[in-house]
Amino acid sequence: MIKSENVRGREWILPFSLVFVPTDYPTMHSCPSSTPDRIPNLGAVVVCGGHSSRMGVDKASLMFQHRTFLDHLIERVGTVAAPIVVVGGDRSILKERLPHVIFATDKYLGCGPLEGIRVGLDQLSGQVEFAFVTGCDAPLIRPSVIARLFQLIGDHQAIMPKTGAQIYGLTSIYRTDIVGLIEAEIQAGRLRVKGLAEILWTKLLDAEELRSLDPQLDSLRNINTPHDYQQLLQRLDETSTEH
Repeated sequence: MIKSENVRGREWILPFSLVFVPTDYPTMHSCPSSTPDRIPNLGAVVVCGGHSSRMGVDKASLMFQHRTFLDHLIERVGTVAAPIVVVGGDRSILKERLPHVIFATDKYLGCGPLEGIRVGLDQLSGQVEFAFVTGCDAPLIRPSVIARLFQLIGDHQAIMPKTGAQIYGLTSIYRTDIVGLIEAEIQAGRLRVKGLAEILWTKLLDAEELRSLDPQLDSLRNINTPHDYQQLLQRLDETSTEH
């Protein structure tokens, strides 16, 4: 058993079976027929860096519906975007199983997810003009939401959903030619992903406009803490009971 950090005075216990990637990987299933088609000129970046300090374990390897978070993301995002770049951590064990995925690591250490975005966009530069960027802790992302963001980006350098003052820079689409601008931010010590909304020509999209595709806005839901994870599993149990 692995003990996580305390969350609101309560200590969650995560069993091994829910945390680590199994050696016998289940076969991925295709998404429902309503899933949008692959979008030309759109790649994707999955940022898996960081120390997962709040979760206490590698979030990409957390299990959900018999698969890891990373497996869910690659399947869902891959229905509309390719190539996919996974940035951060030692994922060498996955290369043979996922030969269509590009694995990369940070060049500038300690620079957070902004460096992951920079590395991913750099890998895709010259291959595609746009990239959907997400963290590894968003297993409920909907391909239809990605497609809508792509439809709305227009001539902007980025499109980011927002709810009130909250900007979702890790559920966004960026042009891949902005690598130099991100590197300048990193060199200047400005490491907030949210800061990209200020330096890029950004379309800020009210998340309410996505509810027709994602009624609970699950695509914007990040699983950051053991409490978040337990809620996700509880929701799955309740859904299974209802059916």
